Amino acid sequence: MKVRIASRLAWSTWALVLALLAVNLTLGILNGSFRRGEDFFYLVLSIVMALGYATVGALIGSRHPRNSIGWLFLLVAVGLMAGILSEEYPVYALRTAPGVLPGAAWAAWLGWFLPVALASVPLVFVLFPTGRVPSPRWRVLAWLIGGATVVAAVGLMVDPRPISAVPGLTVENPTGIEALRGIAGVIIAAGGWPLAMSALVAIGALVTRFRRAR
Repeated sequence: MKVRIASRLAWSTWALVLALLAVNLTLGILNGSFRRGEDFFYLVLSIVMALGYATVGALIGSRHPRNSIGWLFLLVAVGLMAGILSEEYPVYALRTAPGVLPGAAWAAWLGWFLPVALASVPLVFVLFPTGRVPSPRWRVLAWLIGGATVVAAVGLMVDPRPISAVPGLTVENPTGIEALRGIAGVIIAAGGWPLAMSALVAIGALVTRFRRAR
Protein backbone atom coordinates (compact mmCIF):
# COMPACT_ATOMS: atom_id res chain seq x y z
CA MET A 1 0.00 0.00 0.00
CA LYS A 2 1.34 3.43 -0.97
CA VAL A 3 2.00 5.88 1.83
CA ARG A 4 -0.48 8.42 0.46
CA ILE A 5 -3.31 5.88 0.25
CA ALA A 6 -2.45 4.47 3.65
CA SER A 7 -2.45 7.95 5.15
CA ARG A 8 -5.90 8.71 3.77
CA LEU A 9 -7.26 5.38 4.97
CA ALA A 10 -5.74 5.76 8.43
CA TRP A 11 -7.01 9.29 9.01
CA SER A 12 -10.40 8.46 7.50
CA THR A 13 -10.72 5.69 10.05
CA TRP A 14 -9.65 8.13 12.75
CA ALA A 15 -12.40 10.52 11.61
CA LEU A 16 -14.90 7.64 11.69
CA VAL A 17 -13.98 6.91 15.30
CA LEU A 18 -14.52 10.56 16.23
CA ALA A 19 -17.87 10.61 14.45
CA LEU A 20 -18.99 7.46 16.26
CA LEU A 21 -17.76 8.93 19.52
CA ALA A 22 -19.89 12.03 18.97
CA VAL A 23 -22.94 9.89 18.17
CA ASN A 24 -22.38 7.70 21.22
CA LEU A 25 -21.99 10.69 23.52
CA THR A 26 -25.16 12.27 22.17
CA LEU A 27 -27.17 9.08 22.56
CA GLY A 28 -25.69 8.47 26.00
CA ILE A 29 -26.71 11.91 27.20
CA LEU A 30 -30.22 11.54 25.76
CA ASN A 31 -30.54 8.10 27.35
CA GLY A 32 -29.32 9.40 30.69
CA SER A 33 -26.61 6.74 30.70
CA PHE A 34 -23.99 8.82 32.53
CA ARG A 35 -25.87 9.82 35.65
CA ARG A 36 -24.21 7.33 37.97
CA GLY A 37 -20.57 7.53 39.00
CA GLU A 38 -19.53 4.23 37.48
CA ASP A 39 -21.20 5.14 34.18
CA PHE A 40 -19.35 8.46 34.10
CA PHE A 41 -16.06 6.65 34.73
CA TYR A 42 -16.91 4.25 31.91
CA LEU A 43 -17.61 7.25 29.66
CA VAL A 44 -14.28 8.93 30.41
CA LEU A 45 -12.38 5.66 30.02
CA SER A 46 -14.06 4.95 26.68
CA ILE A 47 -13.20 8.41 25.35
CA VAL A 48 -9.57 8.15 26.42
CA MET A 49 -9.17 4.65 24.98
CA ALA A 50 -10.90 5.47 21.70
CA LEU A 51 -8.92 8.66 21.12
CA GLY A 52 -5.68 7.04 22.24
CA TYR A 53 -5.96 3.93 20.09
CA ALA A 54 -7.28 5.83 17.08
CA THR A 55 -4.67 8.60 17.19
CA VAL A 56 -1.68 6.32 17.73
CA GLY A 57 -3.03 3.90 15.14
CA ALA A 58 -3.51 6.66 12.57
CA LEU A 59 -0.01 8.03 13.17
CA ILE A 60 1.60 4.62 12.73
CA GLY A 61 -0.63 3.54 9.84
CA SER A 62 -0.08 6.77 7.90
CA ARG A 63 3.70 6.80 8.34
CA HIS A 64 4.50 3.09 8.45
CA PRO A 65 1.70 1.35 6.53
CA ARG A 66 3.50 -2.01 6.57
CA ASN A 67 3.50 -2.08 10.36
CA SER A 68 0.37 -4.00 11.35
CA ILE A 69 0.24 -2.47 14.83
CA GLY A 70 -1.17 0.82 13.54
CA TRP A 71 -4.06 -0.92 11.79
CA LEU A 72 -4.72 -3.14 14.79
CA PHE A 73 -4.96 -0.07 17.01
CA LEU A 74 -7.46 1.48 14.62
CA LEU A 75 -9.45 -1.76 14.66
CA VAL A 76 -9.60 -1.68 18.46
CA ALA A 77 -10.80 1.94 18.42
CA VAL A 78 -13.56 1.20 15.90
CA GLY A 79 -14.54 -1.88 17.91
CA LEU A 80 -14.85 0.15 21.11
CA MET A 81 -17.14 2.65 19.42
CA ALA A 82 -19.20 -0.08 17.76
CA GLY A 83 -19.61 -1.80 21.12
CA ILE A 84 -20.93 1.36 22.78
CA LEU A 85 -23.18 2.10 19.80
CA SER A 86 -24.65 -1.41 20.08
CA GLU A 87 -25.90 -0.45 23.55
CA GLU A 88 -26.88 3.21 23.31
CA TYR A 89 -28.64 3.08 19.93
CA PRO A 90 -31.11 0.30 20.84
CA VAL A 91 -31.85 1.99 24.18
CA TYR A 92 -32.70 5.24 22.43
CA ALA A 93 -34.63 3.56 19.59
CA LEU A 94 -36.68 1.26 21.85
CA ARG A 95 -36.87 3.03 25.22
CA THR A 96 -35.99 6.72 25.13
CA ALA A 97 -37.78 7.60 21.87
CA PRO A 98 -39.56 4.52 20.51
CA GLY A 99 -40.11 4.60 16.76
CA VAL A 100 -37.85 7.57 16.05
CA LEU A 101 -34.79 5.63 14.84
CA PRO A 102 -34.89 2.45 12.72
CA GLY A 103 -32.60 -0.55 12.81
CA ALA A 104 -32.33 -1.14 16.55
CA ALA A 105 -31.69 -4.85 16.02
CA TRP A 106 -28.87 -4.19 13.55
CA ALA A 107 -27.28 -1.68 15.91
CA ALA A 108 -27.36 -4.24 18.73
CA TRP A 109 -25.93 -6.79 16.29
CA LEU A 110 -22.75 -4.68 16.08
CA GLY A 111 -21.91 -5.83 19.59
CA TRP A 112 -20.03 -8.81 18.17
CA PHE A 113 -17.45 -6.43 16.76
CA LEU A 114 -16.18 -5.36 20.18
CA PRO A 115 -14.77 -8.75 21.34
CA VAL A 116 -13.38 -9.31 17.85
CA ALA A 117 -11.60 -5.95 17.95
CA LEU A 118 -10.26 -6.60 21.45
CA ALA A 119 -8.86 -9.88 20.15
CA SER A 120 -6.42 -7.70 18.21
CA VAL A 121 -4.61 -6.84 21.44
CA PRO A 122 -2.88 -10.26 21.73
CA LEU A 123 -1.72 -9.81 18.15
CA VAL A 124 -0.15 -6.52 19.17
CA PHE A 125 1.81 -8.40 21.83
CA VAL A 126 3.06 -10.82 19.19
CA LEU A 127 3.97 -8.16 16.62
CA PHE A 128 5.25 -5.34 18.85
CA PRO A 129 7.17 -3.20 17.94
CA THR A 130 8.22 -4.07 14.38
CA GLY A 131 4.88 -5.33 13.11
CA ARG A 132 6.37 -8.78 12.55
CA VAL A 133 6.59 -11.94 14.64
CA PRO A 134 9.81 -12.45 16.67
CA SER A 135 10.68 -15.58 14.67
CA PRO A 136 8.98 -17.88 12.12
CA ARG A 137 7.74 -20.28 14.81
CA TRP A 138 5.56 -17.52 16.29
CA ARG A 139 3.59 -17.34 13.04
CA VAL A 140 1.55 -20.31 14.23
CA LEU A 141 0.36 -18.29 17.21
CA ALA A 142 -0.57 -15.31 15.03
CA TRP A 143 -2.59 -17.54 12.69
CA LEU A 144 -4.21 -19.25 15.66
CA ILE A 145 -5.34 -15.92 17.11
CA GLY A 146 -6.70 -14.81 13.75
CA GLY A 147 -8.46 -18.12 13.10
CA ALA A 148 -10.00 -18.33 16.56
CA THR A 149 -11.24 -14.76 16.24
CA VAL A 150 -12.98 -15.54 12.94
CA VAL A 151 -14.61 -18.67 14.40
CA ALA A 152 -15.89 -16.79 17.45
CA ALA A 153 -17.18 -13.94 15.27
CA VAL A 154 -19.07 -16.34 13.00
CA GLY A 155 -20.57 -18.03 16.05
CA LEU A 156 -21.81 -14.70 17.41
CA MET A 157 -23.28 -13.69 14.07
CA VAL A 158 -25.25 -16.91 13.46
CA ASP A 159 -26.38 -17.42 17.06
CA PRO A 160 -30.22 -17.32 16.90
CA ARG A 161 -30.61 -16.44 20.56
CA PRO A 162 -31.79 -12.88 21.35
CA ILE A 163 -29.14 -10.21 21.72
CA SER A 164 -29.04 -8.49 25.09
CA ALA A 165 -28.18 -4.88 24.26
CA VAL A 166 -28.39 -3.85 27.91
CA PRO A 167 -29.88 -5.60 30.97
CA GLY A 168 -33.62 -5.93 30.45
CA LEU A 169 -33.54 -5.05 26.74
CA THR A 170 -33.21 -7.80 24.13
CA VAL A 171 -33.67 -7.88 20.37
CA GLU A 172 -33.67 -10.65 17.81
CA ASN A 173 -30.41 -11.42 16.06
CA PRO A 174 -31.01 -10.35 12.41
CA THR A 175 -28.43 -12.84 11.12
CA GLY A 176 -29.24 -15.69 13.52
CA ILE A 177 -29.79 -19.10 11.95
CA GLU A 178 -32.41 -21.13 13.79
CA ALA A 179 -31.00 -24.43 12.52
CA LEU A 180 -27.77 -23.69 14.39
CA ARG A 181 -29.40 -23.03 17.76
CA GLY A 182 -27.92 -26.18 19.26
CA ILE A 183 -24.35 -25.63 18.11
CA ALA A 184 -23.94 -21.84 17.96
CA GLY A 185 -22.66 -21.82 21.54
CA VAL A 186 -20.19 -24.58 20.67
CA ILE A 187 -18.89 -22.54 17.74
CA ILE A 188 -18.39 -19.50 19.96
CA ALA A 189 -16.58 -21.59 22.57
CA ALA A 190 -14.46 -23.24 19.86
CA GLY A 191 -13.11 -19.80 19.01
CA GLY A 192 -13.22 -18.22 22.44
CA TRP A 193 -11.20 -20.74 24.44
CA PRO A 194 -8.25 -20.99 22.01
CA LEU A 195 -8.29 -17.22 21.75
CA ALA A 196 -8.07 -16.82 25.53
CA MET A 197 -5.21 -19.31 25.76
CA SER A 198 -3.42 -17.70 22.82
CA ALA A 199 -3.63 -14.33 24.53
CA LEU A 200 -1.63 -15.70 27.45
CA VAL A 201 0.97 -17.23 25.15
CA ALA A 202 1.19 -13.94 23.22
CA ILE A 203 2.64 -12.31 26.31
CA GLY A 204 5.49 -14.79 25.97
CA ALA A 205 6.26 -13.37 22.53
CA LEU A 206 6.54 -9.90 24.02
CA VAL A 207 8.84 -11.13 26.79
CA THR A 208 10.98 -13.01 24.24
CA ARG A 209 11.40 -9.92 22.09
CA PHE A 210 12.23 -7.79 25.15
CA ARG A 211 14.94 -10.21 26.28
CA ARG A 212 16.50 -10.24 22.81
CA ALA A 213 16.46 -6.44 22.49
CA ARG A 214 19.64 -4.48 22.98
